[in-house]
Amino acid sequence: MVKGTACIFGARSEPFGMDAVDAALARQQGLSHDLCLSLRGSEGDVFRKTGTYSLLRTLEGIREAYVLAWRRSAPKLHRPELENFQIIRSL
Repeated sequence: MVKGTACIFGARSEPFGMDAVDAALARQQGLSHDLCLSLRGSEGDVFRKTGTYSLLRTLEGIREAYVLAWRRSAPKLHRPELENFQIIRSL
């Protein structure tokens, strides 16, 4: 396969995700970066305490990575694949 011809939605990878969320939450709570994974699984509790506004930049970065992946992938999709996305969105 030639690089750039793969049309997989999740193929675009950015350094954002739950690792970035945990790192931001750790900074917010005064924890060292090395301890950020200790928050794994309890992010919801921390969100409820601190709110998501303080993590807005991190969350926007995650969203932007998905939007960029979609923009790069969608033009390569064939009509039946696009129609499937429309069906899924209507559910």
